[in-house]
Amino acid sequence: MSGPCSNCYNMENRRQDLPYGRLESVALIPVLLVLLWSFFMYSGLADLQWDFPVYYYTAKMHSMGVGLYDSETLLEIAPYPINTYVYPPLTVYFFKPFSFFEYGLAQHVFLGVKLLLVGVLLSSWRDFFLKRDVDVFYYGACLLAYNMTLIRDLIGGNISVFEQAFLWSGFYFLLRGRHSLFSLFVLAASSFKLNLIVFLGLVLLVGDNARYRVFLRSAFVFSLYLVFSYLASPSQFDSYVNSANLSVSIPNERGVLNPCMPELLGDLSDILRYEYGIFTPGILWQIIYLLTSLTVLLLTLKAFMVLRSSSASDWRRMILFLSTVAFALVMPRFKDYSYILLLPATYFILRRPKYVRHYNFLVMATYFVIPIFSSGLKYPFTLLEYYPLFMAYAVWVMYLKDVFSDR
Repeated sequence: MSGPCSNCYNMENRRQDLPYGRLESVALIPVLLVLLWSFFMYSGLADLQWDFPVYYYTAKMHSMGVGLYDSETLLEIAPYPINTYVYPPLTVYFFKPFSFFEYGLAQHVFLGVKLLLVGVLLSSWRDFFLKRDVDVFYYGACLLAYNMTLIRDLIGGNISVFEQAFLWSGFYFLLRGRHSLFSLFVLAASSFKLNLIVFLGLVLLVGDNARYRVFLRSAFVFSLYLVFSYLASPSQFDSYVNSANLSVSIPNERGVLNPCMPELLGDLSDILRYEYGIFTPGILWQIIYLLTSLTVLLLTLKAFMVLRSSSASDWRRMILFLSTVAFALVMPRFKDYSYILLLPATYFILRRPKYVRHYNFLVMATYFVIPIFSSGLKYPFTLLEYYPLFMAYAVWVMYLKDVFSDR
């Protein structure tokens, strides 16, 4: 073999033959978890889990027979002002076990469980979803990619790692053809953040002849979950809806905290207005967002159709990964810790032969970190806070190029 293709082949072999064996890969996970635990315990960052007090004291209120969304009682029992609960009423039972402990111990138990789940996620991504095609950059990419999305979740104390554990368990069963178990785990993840229910649609794309029955049955169960939540306590459910709406409209959750398309467009509008004196109507940016999202969805759907008709052995995996990226691009709210969802898809596409020549640059791009944890950069650096979103768009384009270029 000679010529450019030969060079690509040799480069691919050199990249895959990096001195990184199975033993080192397995041994690194417990070492990594111990280092993370030590870092959090001795740096004081464990005390920064600002979302955990919401879960803990809401569970306490439930034990007291008080409404989950009663902000006045929350102020009375919490040692300092915290946000109100934003998840459906029935999800409080997930946090009840943590409330049995004293707060300090509960906080450490919560972090410890999350670190164990991080280890499970890293292992399952590596061994099953990436089929052990990893190199020395894998763990660094998982920790640093998308502006340290994984670390940000651990520091913030959100439940995103739990949601990812549910989702990727479901994805595992999806690729194994166990569609009922897939739907069960997606329903579990969606019980907290309802928008995750859209991943049920994956069974229609990669499922067998029973896929329609599985989809309809799962959608029916999810509807029952919402109906039962309402019937169990209409006032509680109404309070949940109000609390969730308030959380979505929190001011100043832009940039590094919420790097999604609507917030980027909002910042662009402010830049035009305050830096250049150009006023633009809000409806214009809403139209831009809708058109952008529609474009992403249509091109992604077309890519799905191409993959379904292809003879590639990994077309199901490609559809799964591409769906996670497209989901991030079209969501009206996508927090910094939510980008954990994109880690396997990003690493997978970087390892594709088509991008061998640019592999080192692409890996370094995923390592890029903005060393701030709250919005506040001044123009023009404001746009830098949306780096995770820009990276997600780049990954999406790479998937489309991979799907369409040879067809």
